[in-house]
Formats: sequence, C-alpha cells, structure tokens
Amino acid sequence: MKKYNILILDDQIEILNSLERQLREDYAVSTVSIGTDALQLMKEKEFAVVIADQRMPGMSGVEFLEKSLAIQPEIVRILITAYSDL
Repeated sequence: MKKYNILILDDQIEILNSLERQLREDYAVSTVSIGTDALQLMKEKEFAVVIADQRMPGMSGVEFLEKSLAIQPEIVRILITAYSDL
C-alpha cells in the first residue's frame, strides 16, 4: 500500500517529533523547521499534504503556504497554531 507524503513545518522540534510519531504509521512524513528549507524540499519531492505552524521566525505559516502555491498548487494545506489571535 502506497503511503502519501506529508510535509510538516514547525520551528519547535518537540511538535515536529510529536506529529511525526502520530502520522508515521500511515504516511511518509518529512519534517522541517525552517520555511525556506521546506520550500526547497517541495521542489524536490511531491507531497499530498503540508502542515505548517503559523508563528515561526523568518517566515510565517501563511507566508510559507502562499509561496508553496507556486511549487505544488494541488497540495492540501493545513495551518496550525497554539495561539488564539487572528
């Protein structure tokens, strides 16, 4: 059975590890902690889903997801955050 590729972007390693543990049984999970590295990986590998944290240094999750549209426009995008502000 083919596992779909999922990319997770978060600057907190604990969050990356937790999500990877939750998803690795059913999906091929790639984790990245820097937005520019995630964009580069998207140029090299196809993903079905990308999960990005909103608050990160250098590039917000929204900025990352906007830039990812040009690379893989069909990908499912999920934005996560621990903060309640808009």
